Parts: sequence; C-alpha cells; structure tokens
Amino acid sequence: MSTQSGELVLELWPTLFPGPLSAEAEGRIKALFGSGRTLDVQAFREVLSILVEDQSKQGVRLHKGFPLWWLSYTIGAKDPQKSLEYMLEAFVEDVLSRGHDAFTGFAAASLRTDFGLTAEQLVALKELVVERARVIFYPSDLVKEFVKGKGAFKARKEFEGVTDESQMDSIVAQAREKLGANLRRSIIGQPMSETDIQNVVSAILFQIDPSTERERTIGKLAEKESRIDFSMLAGKVGVEVKLIRDRGQKGSIVDQMNADIAHYLTHFKRVVFVVYDACGAIDDVPGFGSDIKKGRAEIEVLVLKH
Repeated sequence: MSTQSGELVLELWPTLFPGPLSAEAEGRIKALFGSGRTLDVQAFREVLSILVEDQSKQGVRLHKGFPLWWLSYTIGAKDPQKSLEYMLEAFVEDVLSRGHDAFTGFAAASLRTDFGLTAEQLVALKELVVERARVIFYPSDLVKEFVKGKGAFKARKEFEGVTDESQMDSIVAQAREKLGANLRRSIIGQPMSETDIQNVVSAILFQIDPSTERERTIGKLAEKESRIDFSMLAGKVGVEVKLIRDRGQKGSIVDQMNADIAHYLTHFKRVVFVVYDACGAIDDVPGFGSDIKKGRAEIEVLVLKH
C-alpha cells in the first residue's frame, strides 16, 4: 500500500473508523498513515493493536474491519489460510457494526469473489454472530467457534489474493442498495432536470465513499469533452444518472446509454446507470436492464420510478 493510499485512508477516515476512537488512538493511527512509511502487514497489525488497546481502555467495542481487511489483502496468496482467517474476522466486524448491511461490505464481497465462500456460509456465520455477540470486543473467538462447529474453510485452489474486483462488487452493491432504498423518497415533487436527481444521488454516494468525485472529466467522445456524473473507489467505479421526463425520451436515453458504455468502460472497471423514470416510460424494468447490460457483468442498471 503506497503513501498515496495512506493519504486516501485519511480522506476516508469516517467510513473506515466509524467507532468512538479516543483522541490519543486517533492521533497514533493518523500519524502512522501520514508518516510516509510502507504500509505493510506490520503497519496494519499496529493499527489493529491500537484499536484493541483503545477499546479495552474505553470499555466500548470499536470497528476493526478495516485493518483486518487490509491484513488479508496484504498477505494475499502468500498464506491463503491466514488471509481467509483475517477476512472472516473482518466480516464478523462488519456484522457487529452494520448488521445485515454487512453483506454488501468489502469483506463479504471478497469472501464470495476471492475465497469462494457461498452466501449460505456467510448467512450461517452472521446468524452465529448475532446470536452470540451481544457484547464482544474481538471477532477471532467467534470465527474459531464457527469453524469448530462447521468445519474449517479453505480458500479456493486458484486463490491469488484479495482482488480489486471484490472491492468494486461491494461498492456497486452498496450503491444499488442505498440508492434503491433512499433515492425515490428523497425526491420532492416532479424533478425538472437531471441535476435535481444528481444532487440527491451525490449525498447518498458520499455516505458510501467520501472520496466520490462529481463531474469527472474522462477524455473526449465524438470530439467533445466527456464527463461522467460520479467517480467512486479512486476512479474504478463510474455512476451515470439519466432522467426520463416523458415517454418520448426513452429511446434517446437508451441510445445515450449504449453510446456511453464503450467509452466509460475504457476508463472504469464498473459502470452503474441510475435511470429515474419520472413518467412511467419503462414498463418492463428487468427487461430494460437486461437490454442495456447484454450480459456484461461490469454494467449495472438501476431503474427507479417516481
């Protein structure tokens, strides 16, 4: 992890460290990320140690998913079993902090995509955590208890480390879930322009990734400067908003989206289209999404009706 990534950690601070850190612990961790040192396994063990020490002093549980996820990421394929152990612990931390929302988190996405765990296995672990962990400071005992009862997990044979793909899958899943739950009810009255929709989308996306960029320039398309509405996860995930105000616009919006896809995929690994249907133009929502996606897993289409 580079110094630049260390700076990104400071930018994402409220998301990565949501718990009530003491001023002393916060200062120690910020100094670690701002020092320019190599952020390797030892660095994240130090972060974890600071969190464990601080929660013991305060008598409150602190969220430790971030250093556990990065320990798994940093170890990677050098020690698949230890990497899996850390990622399971990160998932437990997410369950303790976020409940069911843990399934859209980075740890859950990595456990499915990188390690090959099934949704059923993750649900079983979540149920154990919820049942046993009314108050708990550290997740390793729960993981050990779960493995003892269910049998040891092993990373898939072709495991090569925690991937960017699992992070992107998580961001897309979180965006889809939070926009689906909150966008429509946050729109008051009939939207007059895409900017009205973008302003609400912006507030929701910043909750997921505080480093989200708005109106990012991504080169030229048809000799004109091209921009995408939002860029997330350090430029890996793009989000574009479309508004259909009358039924006659539907065809042109589809044409715009199809033209955008090839261009956007030269700049982003994942692209999410948020289509706000303010007039009931889209009768078959699943079919509309399928026609745009054309089986491409890197494209996500979310249709919301007014």
